[in-house]
Amino acid sequence: MRVFLLLTALFALLPAVAAAQAPADSIGLRGLLDAAVAQDPRARQAALQAALTDLRLHDLGTGRRPQLVLGGEATYQSEVPAFELPIPGVEGPRPPHLRAQATLDAEQLVWDGGRIAAQEAAERARLVEAQAGVTAALYPLRLAVAEAFFGARLSAEREALVDLQLRDLEARRDLVATQAREGAALTADVAAVEAEQLRLGQQRDEATADRLTALAVLADLTGAAIPPGAALAVPTFPPLPDAAPTDTTAPGGRPEFRLYGARRDRVAAEAEALARQGRPRVSVFGQAGVGRPGLAQFDPTIHPYGLVGVRARWPLLDWGAAGRARAAARLQQQVVDAEETAFARGLRRDVEDERRAVDRLTRALATDDAIIDRRAEVERVARRQLEEGVLLTADYTRRLDELYTARATRALHRAQLDQARARYLLTLGLF
Repeated sequence: MRVFLLLTALFALLPAVAAAQAPADSIGLRGLLDAAVAQDPRARQAALQAALTDLRLHDLGTGRRPQLVLGGEATYQSEVPAFELPIPGVEGPRPPHLRAQATLDAEQLVWDGGRIAAQEAAERARLVEAQAGVTAALYPLRLAVAEAFFGARLSAEREALVDLQLRDLEARRDLVATQAREGAALTADVAAVEAEQLRLGQQRDEATADRLTALAVLADLTGAAIPPGAALAVPTFPPLPDAAPTDTTAPGGRPEFRLYGARRDRVAAEAEALARQGRPRVSVFGQAGVGRPGLAQFDPTIHPYGLVGVRARWPLLDWGAAGRARAAARLQQQVVDAEETAFARGLRRDVEDERRAVDRLTRALATDDAIIDRRAEVERVARRQLEEGVLLTADYTRRLDELYTARATRALHRAQLDQARARYLLTLGLF
C-alpha cells in the first residue's frame, strides 16, 4: 500500500513539476523570423538599391534642365578670303587672320519623344526587381529559423519524455531495491532498472545537446541572446488554406513570384526605353559670345554677339535596333516564364508534402487521444486491483508507464504538427 501511495502521488505531481520547470519568459517564432531578416547583411541592400536608383533618376532628370557649356577658341589662319574691288590699288575687305572667341552655349530640351521618361521607368523597374530579389534571397532564412525553432522544441519534448521515464524508473528502482532487501526480488532486477536509467540518461543527454545546438543556430541566425533554458512559444496559426502555389502572388505570398513579375516588368521597360531612342528630339538653343571677329566676319574688333534657334534631330535609320530590342525582350520574358513555371511545380510538390504531413499528424493526435483514454482506463482498473491486492506492483507500474508514454507521444505529435503547420504556411509564403 505504501508503494501504491508513492506511485500515485508521483503521478499526480508530475504535471505540476513540469509546469514549475517551465521558464516564465518565452521567445516567439514571429519575433525570431523578423530578427533574422533584420540582422542579415543583405537586408541593407534594399536601402542601398533605392539610394542608387535615386542618384540615377536624378542624373536622368538633368536631361530636362537647361544645358550650359562655356567654351573658348583662338586660331590663326594663314589664308583668309579676300574680295577684289574694281578700283585699282584698293584692297577689298578680308577677315582677320587671328580669330578668338569665348562663348556660352545654352540648350533646353522641348520634346524628346518620351526617351527620358522611358529610361526613368526602366530604372524604377530595376529597383523593384532588385528589392524583390533581396526579399526572395532572404526568404530561405525564415525557413532555416523555423527549422531550428521547432528542432529545439522537439528536443525539449524528448527531454520531458525522458524525464518522466527517469522519475518513474527512480521510483521503480527504490521499490525493487526494497523488495530485494526483503527477499521478494533479485539483485539482478535492481541492476536491470539501473541499466535502463543509464540508457535513458544517454537519450536525455542527446536530446539536450540537440536542443542546445538548435538554440545556438537560432542565436546565430537572429543575432539574439537566447538562454539555454528559454521557452519557445508557438504562435497561433491562421487557418491552413488549400491555395495552389501560383495563387500566392498576392501580398504575403512567396516573394519569388513577385521577383518573376518584377523581372518581366523590367525587361519590358528596358525594351521600351531602347525603342524610344529612335524618336525625334526638339530643343531650343542660344549662344552668347565675345569674339574677334564675331558673327560679322569682316569686323576685326572684339565685340559681343548672340544667336538663338530651334534644333530638331531625328535618326532616320536604326538598322533594326528597335525590332531586335523587342525580340530580345520577348525571349527574356520566355526565360522568366520557364523559371517561374519550374519553381511553381517544385513548390506545388513541397506544399502537397507538407499538407500530407499536417493531415497525418492531425489524425495521429486524434488516435493519441483515444489511446490516452484507454490507457487511463487501464491505469484506473490496475490501481483498484493493486488496492485490492490482486495485482503486482510491477504490473501496475508497467500500466502507468504506458500511460506516461501515451501522453508524451501526444506531446511530441503536437509539436510535430505545429512544425508541419509552420512549414506549410512558410512554403506558401503566408506566415
